[in-house]
Amino acid sequence: MTARNTKDWFDLVALVAVIGGLVLVAYEIRQANFFAKAEMENSIYAGWETLSMAEIESGIGAVVARSIEDPANISFADEFDISSWLTAVISLYQRNGKMYYEYDLAAAPDYPGAASYYFTSQIARDWFEVNESWIRDETPELADEIRQYIESSPLE
Repeated sequence: MTARNTKDWFDLVALVAVIGGLVLVAYEIRQANFFAKAEMENSIYAGWETLSMAEIESGIGAVVARSIEDPANISFADEFDISSWLTAVISLYQRNGKMYYEYDLAAAPDYPGAASYYFTSQIARDWFEVNESWIRDETPELADEIRQYIESSPLE
């Protein structure tokens, strides 16, 4: 075997090793992306669980129900609680939306469901009017869904 043949064989082996290395790196990147998505989904669900426990402990559900059924008897403290609660809820939807739309690291957020579930009272709609700008800046799709819901379903 000549020196030229030996060099050709070494070049071929090196080429196969480089291609094998690139395949391995691609596989590792794919695995890292899979685990990043799983971790992001877990983080979003953990946020919802934390919010749900806070809702139970604080009794915000009764305040929200009262804001729909008997808005005349809502106190300033109740309005403040609803405002804080809506800020937390919308922030979770924004996190989910940003991770989905910008990074493809989460499941698609249910923006229409959020609009129809959280914006059924005048207090919530008034809150949206005041806060629409920061919602729109971060997640215009969410702001559009809320705006569309409010405009298509007037309160009695």
